[in-house]
Amino acid sequence: MAKCMVQNCGNAAEKMKQGEIRLFTSRTAQTHLPKNICSTQMRILNSDSHQIYGDNGTITSPNFPRLYPDKLSILWNITAVTGNQIKLHFTSFHLQLSESCDTDFVQVKDGPLPSSDAIVRMCGKRRSEKIVFSTGPHLQIYFITDGRNSYPGFRVSYEAVGLKNHDKKCRCVRVESAEELYLRVYCMDLKLSSVSDGHELQQNKKD
Repeated sequence: MAKCMVQNCGNAAEKMKQGEIRLFTSRTAQTHLPKNICSTQMRILNSDSHQIYGDNGTITSPNFPRLYPDKLSILWNITAVTGNQIKLHFTSFHLQLSESCDTDFVQVKDGPLPSSDAIVRMCGKRRSEKIVFSTGPHLQIYFITDGRNSYPGFRVSYEAVGLKNHDKKCRCVRVESAEELYLRVYCMDLKLSSVSDGHELQQNKKD
């Protein structure tokens, strides 16, 4: 049974304009429940895990489009054929809004393990659609809720897409900007781990 990891984080500011969405990226290794759940009142009652194998499909929060239940901890672990990546397309998204997305949130992780890198964390309400890619054939979606307010939830479609063939010297790296994450193939003599706001990180030119 999943354990709720509670931290004493003080009072978070919650006077925020409705209709916003907040996105957070992280490289922190985490257990089945993300370690930075920050609520002194949270106790997970409904824990569930789903293994998904297939080329495409749709995932919705429980009861969507009606209000989702309190105190959820749900994991969808999606696996595609080796050589593919997974594309997520959030077509509807309305969760409780909090300052650091630490009450009700969706977190997407790039890989099959609890320690896989977190691509994005989302809460609040999104008016436009959101697309997220994995860098390989594995991707996880976590949905965590607390015991206070409930909202309609989310709907996301997933699709396995083939990685484009490219030269062995090229690498497919994650590109990060203020609100988006996507993949791009770099065909220069560079060693890149990621690109942030147009700045290449861990750049090493070969002599």
